[in-house]
Amino acid sequence: MNSFYRLFSNAKITLMNRKMVPRVIKNYLFMSIGGKPLRTVEIAVTYKCQCNCEHCSAESLKDIFKKELSIKEIKKVMDESVKLGAIHFIFTGGEALIEREKLMELIRYADKKNCLSSIDSNGILLDAKTAKELKDAGLDAACISLDSTDKKSHDSFRKFEGCHAKSIKAIKNCTNNGIKVLISTVITKEGLKDNSLYKVLDYSKKLDSSVIFCLPIMTGNWSNNKEIRLNKKDYVLVDKLMEHPQARLCEENNYFFKGCAAGSQKIAISAYGEVMPCSFLKEKYGNIREERLEAIIKRMQKKKKYSKVNRKIKCLAA
Repeated sequence: MNSFYRLFSNAKITLMNRKMVPRVIKNYLFMSIGGKPLRTVEIAVTYKCQCNCEHCSAESLKDIFKKELSIKEIKKVMDESVKLGAIHFIFTGGEALIEREKLMELIRYADKKNCLSSIDSNGILLDAKTAKELKDAGLDAACISLDSTDKKSHDSFRKFEGCHAKSIKAIKNCTNNGIKVLISTVITKEGLKDNSLYKVLDYSKKLDSSVIFCLPIMTGNWSNNKEIRLNKKDYVLVDKLMEHPQARLCEENNYFFKGCAAGSQKIAISAYGEVMPCSFLKEKYGNIREERLEAIIKRMQKKKKYSKVNRKIKCLAA
């Protein structure tokens, strides 16, 4: 029953843009004969952010001496991505809404290319007016960070007082404007033991939304923190958590198989144009400012772990 719910939920998101359906079918057919179409491209619009989250991976990518990609450069790589099969663009950061006009233009362009677009956001700048502008631009979904229903815990984790209240308002603003809301929550050892993650799931159920759980990864501000890594007992609790119908991992959106699709069906592009398997995997295989995306991906996929979906691994970075 839970598997059916997830399948139905994914289908609903895909059908938000009916013009995209023929391309999805084409990608499935291409894969059935051994092809490797892209599915999702995550693009960092900026690394600027109001928060200083404990788990932030952007901290290890930020470089004040490098120039961030322009709208023209991002549109060019979006064109290349679509030719390689991409149907979904995730605009992230940092906090992408800090570069508001840039973000709006990129969402409009994704809509023009008949692709799904979504943003990752802490919700701080996502007021009612902004939510309407995002919807008018063509945004399909917003993934809002909510690590706890307890405001003190959430604000402490995000290192921004009032962040929890902003996240809750952002969720309501998106819902009121017809933007599909997904809640992004980081799994921690504490959250697995004190049932706070289940409270987030209960909250999401009231919204008819899903929670995309992120596994704790030693990167960014957590680079040297071995204590955050989950052990076998913790993963038993994760598996139990994932039995909840609202619970999801990013691995559930793949073509055909569950597993980590980093480098195979999904790639990440830094705010400076560097191409990586995932924003949590810092291996850089080239820069879109210097060569075509197709050549970079071919180089990346020469590594066995990025040549296909890793069906036995939830997350290569974790």
